[in-house]
Amino acid sequence: MVAKWAKQVNLSIFFILCAFPLLPPHIISLVSIAMLCSGCIYLVASREWKFDVRFFLIMAAIIVPYTIGLSQSHNITQGISIVQVKMMLLILGVHFGFVALRPNIIQYQQALNIFCWAAALIAIIGNVCIAIGGYTVDSSDFAFAYRTSLEQYTWLHPTYYCAILYMAAFIKLHQLLTGTFRFSSKHWFWVLLVVLCVAAGLLAASRATMIAFAVISGIFIINIARTHAYRWWFVGGFVVIVISLTMVPSIKSRLLEMNASNMQAPTRNNDNGTNVRSGIFTCNAELLKQYWLWGVGTGNVQQALNDCLGKFDTSVYETHNYNTHNEYLNSWLTAGLLGLLTFVGTLLYSFWVAFKNENRLHIYFLAFMCICFLTENYLERQAGVTLFALMQMLFLATKHDKNAEMN
Repeated sequence: MVAKWAKQVNLSIFFILCAFPLLPPHIISLVSIAMLCSGCIYLVASREWKFDVRFFLIMAAIIVPYTIGLSQSHNITQGISIVQVKMMLLILGVHFGFVALRPNIIQYQQALNIFCWAAALIAIIGNVCIAIGGYTVDSSDFAFAYRTSLEQYTWLHPTYYCAILYMAAFIKLHQLLTGTFRFSSKHWFWVLLVVLCVAAGLLAASRATMIAFAVISGIFIINIARTHAYRWWFVGGFVVIVISLTMVPSIKSRLLEMNASNMQAPTRNNDNGTNVRSGIFTCNAELLKQYWLWGVGTGNVQQALNDCLGKFDTSVYETHNYNTHNEYLNSWLTAGLLGLLTFVGTLLYSFWVAFKNENRLHIYFLAFMCICFLTENYLERQAGVTLFALMQMLFLATKHDKNAEMN
């Protein structure tokens, strides 16, 4: 009786976690801890202790170098905070390392559906709040005003917001186009969800996630078009996307920033999203020349970057703390070669497992994240690490079945 009750509670909390785009960061942490506790109660009551160490290591290995790097930290508080955010990897690794706590195929589908609906709802909530409450900043730059307001209304940085929306859109697009493609009323809801998520993502104009989504969608469409007759649907979809890139103000202004004049660090007040990153990557390279082997230590990276960025003739780096904006370089700078090799090794092993299981949706997800990691530290914010950890868990912990990819 206790085991049955604990299992149901655990599953319910897990589904709440799948709706993490709607939850504030501190609530996400509490939900994950509650899920782990309810899972422990079930394990004690049922005595089902089978544990997959390999699964646990895939999820949790990334944290190890950061934990070791605490020994070098001058700012131990900052170091602990960085490790704490990544604890979602450890929690899900422990929880779903136990075979008895893993979702079955039906629960897997339900979890993906909940995530997709949560992504669509946060897009609706953010834009309705802007429409009713207006912009939270006064600026003539539409992209800046919209993105800043969106973040304040949704608790999500635009980059993470777009990653969530594009991943939700791709999951449903993949399921629809690898299924029978015979539409029912339920299928039209999913089509509308795909359109909504893509449109909201384009409006928020995160360039890296846009490129990542275009890459995986293009590869997927090419593969589908070779074996299906309705390839012109896909061509039409890409035409719409290309047109939108030239018409949406936020996208147009963001794309115009990407020119040769912005390949150098900003000077004085001449700053934008592109040249600010140029300065950051310059400092990343300089720091790696000194700390390429052992790194600077967990908690020390931000101060090291601030010291370097302070040398540029601009005040933009004084108003905000800018991180490395590259997950690979961040792991390298923080924990040295051990951190980089562990992180890259974990990704490569995940790819190997996905190919071995013939889980194409998992492969596309990993490709999407690997591209996104080039321009953002996704594992340093709760939304980013939860997206990565939760999707990894779902694809790795659920026994693959071709029917699981169909809707």
